[in-house]
Amino acid sequence: LRVVAPLPPASCPIPAIAATRQRPRCVRISSSRNSIRAYGSFHSALDSWRRRHPAFAASASAGVPPSHEPSRRASAASPQRRRPAFRSMDPGVWDSRYGKDEFAYGKEPNVYVKEAAVKYLTKPSLVLDLASGEGRNAAYLASLGHTVHAIDFSEEGLKKTKLLAEALGVAHRVVCVKADVTGTSWMPKGSDSKADAAVMSFCHLLAPDKPGVLANVAASLKPGGVLIMEVFHPNQVAKGYRAKSGGPPDPTMMYMLVDLRKLMLASNGKELEGAEMEYELAEGPLHTGLGAVTRMVWQKSEA
Repeated sequence: LRVVAPLPPASCPIPAIAATRQRPRCVRISSSRNSIRAYGSFHSALDSWRRRHPAFAASASAGVPPSHEPSRRASAASPQRRRPAFRSMDPGVWDSRYGKDEFAYGKEPNVYVKEAAVKYLTKPSLVLDLASGEGRNAAYLASLGHTVHAIDFSEEGLKKTKLLAEALGVAHRVVCVKADVTGTSWMPKGSDSKADAAVMSFCHLLAPDKPGVLANVAASLKPGGVLIMEVFHPNQVAKGYRAKSGGPPDPTMMYMLVDLRKLMLASNGKELEGAEMEYELAEGPLHTGLGAVTRMVWQKSEA
């Protein structure tokens, strides 16, 4: 801490200043390397500096010595500065990923979607595949005889979906819908067009968006319709699996089973299956290796 305080002029002796208890004429705190230039009382200048730097006050109240770089710490801790939104919510990021020749997550369906579809979708159904990516689940479900709305905001992902559906001879049963799942444009219009099932395979959302999206999914299902989900558990980050088997860097975008149960309480239905587990993913180059996941099948009430 460097303080520059010039002596008062001879016409104004120090005792006279103390006697009058005048406030300092000017206090300036520079932003460069915490230099304090004070004209007047040193203590007044120091008090003013403390008031203007909340990081100092916070560390002092916690019994921690203040940083020697208060201006940087205060700026980083300032509530006015928000962390930028996670860029995976940008369609351009996914267009870049899906624009390559290879399928980032493979052409085979997610193992749990495959298992649950065989178990719960026993007749031709209308299925909503949210955040459908390159269409691996949509094309598989269509091959079982279902009509699938593949919903994604990536143009490149939807192009891959069409190519995969054509290769399997099921393009006539796959409807590509370019939409952001956090909006409502993808939702069926009218009760007659509601879906028999919805799939959310590794569809990760910013925490504030989760309640609204899941409520919209439930509202889009017919009575008795099912939601099939496999998503990453926060242990995907905590245990370091993400480096190999993928997923978002923000664990709040992932789900614990208790989180899903609380979110689905707002809708009228019941849990048919639920589990937290770890297993070896083998879903293309970006989902390979041990992963921590949460699974659920939820059914909308018949009433």
